[in-house]
Order: sequence, then structure tokens, then C-alpha cells
Amino acid sequence: MIDVGFGNPPTVLTPLVLDPSSVPVVTDPEVATALPELAVLSAVAHPLHPDHTRIWQALATGLRTLGADPALRYHDFILTMLPPAVRPVWEAFMSTGLRDYNFTSDFARKYIAEGREEGREEGRIEGEALGEAKSILTVLDARGIAVSDHLRDTVTSCADLDQLQKWLRRALEINRADELLG
Repeated sequence: MIDVGFGNPPTVLTPLVLDPSSVPVVTDPEVATALPELAVLSAVAHPLHPDHTRIWQALATGLRTLGADPALRYHDFILTMLPPAVRPVWEAFMSTGLRDYNFTSDFARKYIAEGREEGREEGRIEGEALGEAKSILTVLDARGIAVSDHLRDTVTSCADLDQLQKWLRRALEINRADELLG
């Protein structure tokens, strides 16, 4: 007990300490559905249990009944609590386990839509950048300027359209490839 010593009446806190050995191993999907928080604690308390895959399968079933927002929060909590060596296994399990999940909350749908839009935008920008990079290399080739593999990689890996346009203008004026980036 922790005597805080103030308040009216004076406050005494009694923390609840949970030992991992007192948390049951939840491998039954019905139990995980009825008590999803217990399934979360089971996954955290028993990350190296021989039946950890069955624990996670039950947990995934339980999380599906909660909706996207709590499920994502619990997923994040579990990821934070697992030992570093187990995290990649958990991430792989959850990425395949939730791939076909139909998120229903406005929260999840909003961020999924934003992610898709960002991906489309990044793809468009990458396509434009690759086009600019090819133009630079074509100009240099047409002018008879030899390009090293390193320079070619630098130009084609650049995603900054402003920089690529500067290099394209410079490609029209330089006499040696090493002057392009300078």
C-alpha cells in the first residue's frame, strides 16, 4: 500500500500487481471473443509459450469482434510489450491474420484511404522523377558524355523533381559527367 498522505480523507493507493504466471493461457477463440482483454494479457504474459501461435490465433479472433479502433490499440500495446526477439514474428502473424479484415470504423477507414491516396501520389511523383532522370541520361548520351554507374544510380534514385530539373538544365551545358552534380 502507498500512503499518499493528503486528501479528504487521506488517500491510500493499493496497486494491483499481476504476475505473468497468474494470467491464464488463452488458446480458445470463444474465450478470447468473450474476454478480449484477457486474451491480450495472455499474449503479453506468455510470448515464449510453446502454444504462442494458438494464443495469437485466439487473440486475432477476439480482436475481430472489437472493431478496428480497439483492435489497433491492442495490437500496438502488444507490440510494445513483447520482447524484441518476438516482435517480428507477431508483426508477420498479424499482417497475414488481418489482411482480409474488413475495417468498419470511420477512424480506420479514414487512415486507410489516406494511406492509399499517399501511395498513389508517391507513385505519380516517382514516375515523374524517373522520367526526368531518363531525360538527363538521354541528354548526356546524345551529347556524347560518358556516365559512370555511380552517377547513373544517383540520378535514377533521386526523387526530388526540382533537383532533377536543375540537373537536366545543367546536362545541356556541361562537358564532363562529374560536373552534373556539382
